[in-house]
Amino acid sequence: MIGYWVLAFMVGYTALLIYLGQVSRKKITGGESYFSGGSSFGVLYIVGSVSAFWGAATFISVLETAYTKGISAVWYGVATMIMVAMIGFVLVPKYKSIGMVTFSGVLGDQYGNTVRAISSLIIGITFPMFSIATVVGASSVLTVALHWPIWLSVTVTSLIILAYVLLGGMFAVGITQLLNLATMYLGLVLALVIVAVNTGFDKLATLPASYSAPFTVGTGTILVWIFNFLTNAVIAQAVIQMIMACKDAKTGRKGTGIAILGIIPLTVIPAILGMATALAVPDVKGGLIAFAQYILQAAPAPVAALVFLGVWAAALAYAGPCQFSGGTSLGKDFFQSINENASNEQLVRYGGYATALLTGVLIVYGFMRAEQAAWWNIFAFNLRNSAVFAPTIAALVWPVASRRATIMTMILGASAGFTWYYLGNFSPAAFYMKVHPMWIGMSVGILTLVLVSIVENRKKISISFEKNSGFGFLCLALTLLCAYLTAAYTSVLQVTGLLGNLIFLATMGLFTVAIIFVHFKKEDAPVRSSA
Repeated sequence: MIGYWVLAFMVGYTALLIYLGQVSRKKITGGESYFSGGSSFGVLYIVGSVSAFWGAATFISVLETAYTKGISAVWYGVATMIMVAMIGFVLVPKYKSIGMVTFSGVLGDQYGNTVRAISSLIIGITFPMFSIATVVGASSVLTVALHWPIWLSVTVTSLIILAYVLLGGMFAVGITQLLNLATMYLGLVLALVIVAVNTGFDKLATLPASYSAPFTVGTGTILVWIFNFLTNAVIAQAVIQMIMACKDAKTGRKGTGIAILGIIPLTVIPAILGMATALAVPDVKGGLIAFAQYILQAAPAPVAALVFLGVWAAALAYAGPCQFSGGTSLGKDFFQSINENASNEQLVRYGGYATALLTGVLIVYGFMRAEQAAWWNIFAFNLRNSAVFAPTIAALVWPVASRRATIMTMILGASAGFTWYYLGNFSPAAFYMKVHPMWIGMSVGILTLVLVSIVENRKKISISFEKNSGFGFLCLALTLLCAYLTAAYTSVLQVTGLLGNLIFLATMGLFTVAIIFVHFKKEDAPVRSSA
C-alpha cells in the first residue's frame, strides 16, 4: 500500500515541478537571463534557493550522522551556516560587482580561453559527483518504500530534474527550490509528530549518554567540517550562481542572512529524528534506511508517503542546482572558449545539451559505487577545489598570477590530490596519513601558482609594504608557526586528523603574504586578453 501512495505523490509532485518549469520559461527574456535569472530575484527567491540547497545537504547528513552520534551531528549544520554567512556577507558584494555567473567564466575572463575550457570541464564533471552523494542518500527511502534499486531511483530523479530545469533555466531553479523547501519542512514536521506520538521525546533520554553529549562526533571532525566549509565558500558555484540572480548585493545579503535561519530547522529536527530512529530501529546499516523503516512501522501509509516525499524533495533541492550549474559551466563556458562569437541563444542551447549530458553522467555514476556516496563527494571536492580554489582567489585579488601558472596549478593541484587519494586506496574514510587529499591538492595548487607566477614575472614585480602590512606580517608569522607545528608534531596532528588542515593553513598563509606584499610595478601591469 505504501508504494502506491509514494508513487502517487511522486507523479503529482513531478507534474507540478514540470508545470512550474513551463511557467518559468515565460520569464526568460534572453540568453543571459536563462543562466542568471535576469538578475531579478528578490529576497524570497534567494531565501528559498539557499535554504533548500544547503538545507537539503544538511538534512540528509545530520539525520544520517545523528543515528550513530546523536545531537553532536548538529555541528554539521553549524558549519554549513558559517559558510553561508561568509558567502552572503563577505563574498556576494565582490562577486556581484564583477557580474559573476560561473567560476569558469570568471577564470576565463581573467586568464583566457584555455583556462576557461579546462576549468569548465573540471567543474562540469564534478557537479554530478556532488549530486550523486545526496541523491543516493535520499533514494534510500525509495528503496525501502518501493523496493527500487539505487540505480533506478537515481535515474528517475535525474530525468525529472532535467525536465524542469531545461524548461525554465535559473527561473525554474528558483521557483522549484521554494516548493522543495516547503515540502522538506512538511516532511520533517510530520516526522516530528510521528516521533512525538509513537516514541515520545522523553524516551530519547534513555539513549546512551554519548547521544546527548555535544562533542561525540569528535572535535577533530567538527573542526574539519568548519574548515572544509569555509574554504568551500569561495568556490561553491551552484549556490553562488543562485544568489547572483539577485537584484543587487543588498538583496543577496539579506536573502542569504534569512536563509541561515531557514537552515536551523533542517539541522535540529533531523538530529532529533536520527536519535529517535536509533531508539526505535537500532543496529541498521545506514541511518536513512533505518529512518525509512521506522516511519513505515509507525505511521499510516499516506503520512509516511508525505514524509518520504520530503526526503525526495531534498535530493531534488540539492541535485537540481548542481546539475544546472554544471551544465552552465560545461555548456556556456566551454563552448564559448571554442567559439567566442557564439550568440546567447546558441549558448543556451549548448547549456541545455551539457545539462542533458551531465544527467547521463549522473545516471552512470548511479551504477558505479552507488553504495559509497561519500566516495563521490570526496573525489569531487578533491578534483574541483585542488584545481580551481587558488586561481579563483588570484583572479579576484592578485593580478600577479599568470596564465601559465594558472594552467599548471590546475594540472598539478588536481594530480597531487588524485595521487594522495590513490595512496589511500581511494578509501572515503581511511585517508593516507589521515590527511584528506583535498588539502594536499589545494596546497600544491597554491604553491604552484605563487612560485610560478613570481618566477615568471620576476622582472615586473616589486615588494610593497604600504598597504595592509600589519596583516601581512601576521599571516607570515602564522605561516611560520603552522610550518613549525607541522614539522614538530606530525604524529600528534596525524592522530587527530588535523595534519592536512595545518599544511593547508601554512600554504594559505604564504598565499596571503604574496597577495599583500607582491605587486606589479605600475608600468608593468599587464592587460588581459582572451587568447
